[in-house]
Amino acid sequence: KYTGNSGTAVTVSTDFQADLIWIKSRDSSENHFLQDSSRGFGNSKSLSSSATGAEGYNGGAPSSSGAQNVGATSFQAYGADWSKSTDNMIAWCWKANGGTTVTNTEGSLDSTVQANTKAGFSIVQTPNFSGSCTQGHGLDKAPEFVIHKLTASGNNWNVWHTGLSGAGYIIRLNTTAAETTGSHFNSTAPTADVFSLGASLAGSGAGICYLWHSVEGYSKFGKFEGNGNANGPFIYTGFRPKLLVIKNIDAADGWVVVDTAR
Repeated sequence: KYTGNSGTAVTVSTDFQADLIWIKSRDSSENHFLQDSSRGFGNSKSLSSSATGAEGYNGGAPSSSGAQNVGATSFQAYGADWSKSTDNMIAWCWKANGGTTVTNTEGSLDSTVQANTKAGFSIVQTPNFSGSCTQGHGLDKAPEFVIHKLTASGNNWNVWHTGLSGAGYIIRLNTTAAETTGSHFNSTAPTADVFSLGASLAGSGAGICYLWHSVEGYSKFGKFEGNGNANGPFIYTGFRPKLLVIKNIDAADGWVVVDTAR
């Protein structure tokens, strides 16, 4: 948690070098914003997961906010979006490979990857392509949660999750809609080596992809059925979660995010 001050960059402690930083104002109906070390931090690098705009734009208006001076234990948040004056803010951060990327040749197209195999998380820069393709993700298990966004054009945030009704279904970060069929991931579940992108994205430009899989005692991805009771169903994770993300896939309900920091 941190408090914004749009006139001055605010130092936010992370205890590790963050490679994906996702922030949200807790006091205002501002967009969610993300930056990562693969694309680079700083001015005009933000993507908004609650909007469809290209990299560096907030609902069509240029954004000069972002993260800067990202170090081993902290980063600085600056500008009206990332550090809105007096707003209480929240930041969720992940460690990949310290910004060092490699070219992955395991798919039909080369991808630019930085992965943290111990944490089951990777960041993949996807090139422009034609038709459908597969691309390597750098993890040693099949991803269970995949988020993809085109960076140079207005486009939805397409999500595949192991809890959806099948490989040919998607949900979207920027809408409340229920799951729907979609070929954005070529109706093909990820494997231990690659993930797929479908012809519906072909020729639309380069993109960014964030991928996770479960790690025992650290992270868990799955599904549950609601029961209508006040206490709800019991979901076993094997550890005490610090971040919980829930989406109803049967109806148009908003995304719910709970964390121990708040």
